[in-house]
Amino acid sequence: MKKLLLVRHAEAREAKSGEKDIDRLLTSKGMQDASRLGMYIYKRKIDLSAIVSSTSERTMETARLIAIQNKFPDHQITGEKDLYESSVRILLQMVNNFRDEWDNVIVIGHNPVIMYFTEYISQEDVGEFEPCGMAEMHFAINSWKEVSQGIHTFFKYSAPEEGM
Repeated sequence: MKKLLLVRHAEAREAKSGEKDIDRLLTSKGMQDASRLGMYIYKRKIDLSAIVSSTSERTMETARLIAIQNKFPDHQITGEKDLYESSVRILLQMVNNFRDEWDNVIVIGHNPVIMYFTEYISQEDVGEFEPCGMAEMHFAINSWKEVSQGIHTFFKYSAPEEGM
C-alpha cells in the first residue's frame, strides 16, 4: 500500500515591490495552518517516508513546519525545482520515479498543478485547492511506477477550515 499526500503550500504574503514570486514567505496564518496540518498527519499515525517540495520559499517553509510536527529530519526534505512551474505530466513522472521503499510521501507544490494532478489521478472534482489544502490518496500497489489515472483505493480532500 502506498499513500500520496498532495499539499498546496500554506498561505503566503503578497510579493513586495521587486520581490520574485519564488521568494515569497508564509503569513502567520500560513505558518499556523502548516503546523496544524503537520499535527493532523502525525495524529493519524502516517509514518512519512519522504517529503518532496517545490523549491520556492513558501513551499519549503510549509514542508519544514509539517516535518517538525512529524519529527521528520528537515535535512531529508527533497527540494524539486521542477515543482515550481510544473505540469501534470512532470508531476506524474516525478511520482512514478519515487523510491519503492517509500510508502507514505507528501508532495508540496502550487496551484493549479496540484489541483489538476489530484483531479487527474483521483478522477474526482476537487475544485480550487485552498492554501494548505491536502488530498490524500491510497494505492494498492508495490511500485510508484504503477500510479496512474483512477487506480486509487481511497481519496479524501481536507482544508484548514474543515479542522483537518
